Parts: sequence; C-alpha cells; structure tokens
Amino acid sequence: MENIKSNTIYFKEGLVDALPIWLSFFFMFSSLGSLCHESQLNNINTLLMTMLIFAAPAQLALIYAFKQDVNVLYITFVVFVINFRFLLNSAVLAPYFKKSKAIHSIIAMFMFSASTFTVAYTKYKSENMMHGHIAYFYGVAIPSYIFACLTTLFGYYFVKDITDTRIPLIFMIVMPLHFAALTARRYPDIFAIVATVSGFLTMPFLQRLHLKFIELVYALVIGVLFCALDARKERAKNG
Repeated sequence: MENIKSNTIYFKEGLVDALPIWLSFFFMFSSLGSLCHESQLNNINTLLMTMLIFAAPAQLALIYAFKQDVNVLYITFVVFVINFRFLLNSAVLAPYFKKSKAIHSIIAMFMFSASTFTVAYTKYKSENMMHGHIAYFYGVAIPSYIFACLTTLFGYYFVKDITDTRIPLIFMIVMPLHFAALTARRYPDIFAIVATVSGFLTMPFLQRLHLKFIELVYALVIGVLFCALDARKERAKNG
C-alpha cells in the first residue's frame, strides 16, 4: 500500500492530521493580531510578523518587547533559543527531504513551526513512510500557515476591542494545551514527553526566583540532558 500512494493522497492525509491544531492556532494567532493592534503596529507589519516568524512564543516575546522596556540582551537570548530549536528540528527532518528538490526544502522552511514539525515527524516515525514526505509536510504546513496568517489579521481587525487583560489569559490557557497535545503525539518517545512535563511542573517555581535567564538556562540544561540520554539509548539499541 505504501508504494502505490500518490503525493495527492499524502497531501490530503497531512491536511486531515493538521485540523486539530487549527483550533489552537485560531486562539493564539488572533490574540497575537489583537496584541499587535494594541502595540500600535500597522497591519502590514502584523501580517509580516506571522509570515516571516510563524512561531507564536517568539512573536509574543517581540510584542512585549515593543510595549515594555525589556532588556535587549534578554530578548536576543530568548529569540536565539527559540530559533535554535528549529535548527535542531530541521536537522531531524532533513534526511526525509533528501530526495526532494532543494526548492521544496526552501519553501518548507517558511512554514516550519513546532506544530508542523511534530505532526510531520510523528507520521514519519510511526508509519515508517518510504516516500511522499514533502507532500505530507505540505499538507500539514500550507493550510496551517495560511490559516495562521488569516487569523492574525482577524485578530488585528476584529478582536482588538477585547481588553488587554483578557488576551494574555488566552495564551495562558491555549498554549499549554496546544503543546501538551503536540507532546502526546510524540508517544512513545518518552524523553520528549518527560522533558515537556518537567517544564510544565518546574517553570512556576523557577519564575518565583525572579532570576533573569533562569527559565532559558533550565530549558537548555533539560534539552542537553535528554538529548544525551536519547543518544545513549540509540547507541545501546544499535549495539
């Protein structure tokens, strides 16, 4: 069955698998659009932020940097850490795209996010796909990317009247649920699940310390630790 599937079928499968993330995208990116309006960004810059970054946590950090007197070094470090994970994630997916033309990888790069990565990578690993990787990724990423851009504009024009005190609450509720759902898709990758759960449980206590960079340092330490454990597990498996 694997060998006779067409790219169209893979694209449709990706589209269907991406549908659950659209609900959280609606709340996250419409909230981002509203916050951009509150921060007096114009509509073009608001749309470009989603089109060029396509990462809600990084966009939120930038928005609050615009609104508040935030340490430039801190924001730079936050953006570096957030984007560094995409370097690692893209390295993980690169072997699956090696048979595709370079132009496809470049196009995919603009639609790469934690959500599109997790959905695609889970599919590749769980079903041991032999081909059709880029078609499936397009099915996940293209509609999600377009939906994120549209909902950003929706938030900019129609959600702007919601008070600023309510919008961060949407992030506080939706983003953890969204990433919890993405983490659940990584099962049985126990290291990814444990790392995420440790962040949920530990972060409230770390924030009470009021130490700059403590959250980022913790994330980096946990990431390095579990990468080392995962590499050790793979070496043991391969003898």
